[in-house]
Amino acid sequence: MIVVQFAMAAFFVTGALVINRQMHFMQTKNKGFSDEQVMRIEATQKTRDDGFETTKNTLLTIPGVQYVSKTTAVPGDEFSDTSTVAFKHEGKEYRLASVKVSTDYFNSLQIPLLNGRMFNNSYADQNTKSAIINETAAKKLNLGNPLGAYLSLTDCDSLPIQIVGVVKDFNISGFENPVQPVLFTIGNNACMYQSGGGLLIKINSNQMKQTIAGIEQAWKGIEPDFPARFSFLDENFQQLFSSYSRLEKIINFFTLTAILISLMGLFALTSFLIGQRKKEISIRKVLGAGVSDLTSLLTKGFALLLAIAVCIALPLGWWATNKWLESFAYRVSLDWWMFAAVAIIIIFIALLTISLQTIKAATASPVKNLRTE
Repeated sequence: MIVVQFAMAAFFVTGALVINRQMHFMQTKNKGFSDEQVMRIEATQKTRDDGFETTKNTLLTIPGVQYVSKTTAVPGDEFSDTSTVAFKHEGKEYRLASVKVSTDYFNSLQIPLLNGRMFNNSYADQNTKSAIINETAAKKLNLGNPLGAYLSLTDCDSLPIQIVGVVKDFNISGFENPVQPVLFTIGNNACMYQSGGGLLIKINSNQMKQTIAGIEQAWKGIEPDFPARFSFLDENFQQLFSSYSRLEKIINFFTLTAILISLMGLFALTSFLIGQRKKEISIRKVLGAGVSDLTSLLTKGFALLLAIAVCIALPLGWWATNKWLESFAYRVSLDWWMFAAVAIIIIFIALLTISLQTIKAATASPVKNLRTE
């Protein structure tokens, strides 16, 4: 019973420790961009495409609005398009994700430029003749310096797209999947139409309520038939982790329950066994045994059971947590100290529980115990 109970407790403690570390990792890891005070607002296709410039200029007049941009792949969205498109470079085919953005997209998210330049209002940039790629795409193309290189859609060789910049990798969809190689362009003038996504509004203001109220008021003129439907990117990313947060709470609950049940059972069993050995303890004490000697005598049997429980639970815990972590492209490592910590915690709590009982029995007066048959 002791072995089974404490094996389960050690198993749940291992799971709780690993899940808590992974959750902390996901919540604190740099995503590669800034999602603070970035509003995602839904818009109809007309507003996103033909009416975007008018919409942008209207929103930029609101105090606190710093940038307005659009993208077909909004960071933090629960469902994101992971499909890729075949591009050709010097006769070779490469599959890259294609994302349509506007000029200030990278400024809105504060995404660092590694090489080249950002988009501007030039004809080439605004008409799908220029592209910016991320680090992963640059590595996949295997070009020492991708700037100036030309790519084209496999079915549209007559409209080449020149790479003008490389941005740092950034994660738009959680940590389950690795960052895709991405090609960013503006407009739909390269034989492939893309739409969807949403608008991004970068707010730089200490008076958020007033700025949001201004956006809602302006939106009544932009889309009078639809109220402003918005969220913030940092909140959207937290929603991506909601299922893992629930799992974390469930595992923490079962961990606490397993530990309490194990300690209650151990406390009761220890009390019962010590009660049966009261006379033995008293005789040993009369013959000169000290408290430490008696405590060691009474706990060594339990210590062996606890060691067996830990030896059973830790390999199972490593296997289960490793399988769970395999679902993440970016994850914490299973270090040896984590399992050592679990063993120390379980054994320490159990031995503390046993010691309270054994010390009480070892310090009791032997006269009372030996007076009865």
